[in-house]
Amino acid sequence: MSKRLVVVIAGVTCGGKSSIASKLFNIFDSVSVFHQDEFYYSDYDTHLKKIPELNYHNWDEIGAYNMDQMVASVACTSLKNLIILEGILLLDDARIVKFADLKFFIIMDKETCWNRRCKRQYLPPEPDGYFENYAWPQYEKHLTKVKENNSDVIFLNGTDSLEHNVAIVMDIIKNKLDEFYVCILYFPLDLKYSQNFANKFIRIFTIGELIFTGLFLNLIHV
Repeated sequence: MSKRLVVVIAGVTCGGKSSIASKLFNIFDSVSVFHQDEFYYSDYDTHLKKIPELNYHNWDEIGAYNMDQMVASVACTSLKNLIILEGILLLDDARIVKFADLKFFIIMDKETCWNRRCKRQYLPPEPDGYFENYAWPQYEKHLTKVKENNSDVIFLNGTDSLEHNVAIVMDIIKNKLDEFYVCILYFPLDLKYSQNFANKFIRIFTIGELIFTGLFLNLIHV
């Protein structure tokens, strides 16, 4: 995957992940957004664990998603400077963790989460007891794992306003994007050093992000 800023927004169900991603899509230019929910296995009878007592499947574990397909789709994305991934269990996939530049995780108390979730319509319809015995325990398990294995995760509170969380994420992304730009002062360089220096940064930055100042002039006039 060529170097682009990859932002992961994971965490609790109904915490505002997709809403934040949607806002960011409208704020920044050259953005691709991937929703983990779009990569659920369609043949869930084959891939998802059955919960006999509920006559339902477990949709809240990493095996419910075709993560190979999601990773491949992200890797094939071209001509985008910012890639945003959102989903409850993204940080349960080692490949996602590895290529993420920024990792956000939304937390929320159980009561607020349930009050939001019970207002949603799910297909197939969610039976009584699923949230209490499966969805919420899976979130708590995932949260513990994230805290233990990811020291660079930025936590957001899902009970805060959408505007508040978007502002936090937006500012951090902007600061990170600034690190992708380089100002090169003009000074004499021999051709061999110039080419090696330029090649190093061409691998890191897209053409639109390079600032062709003195280095560029030096290359074409040596």
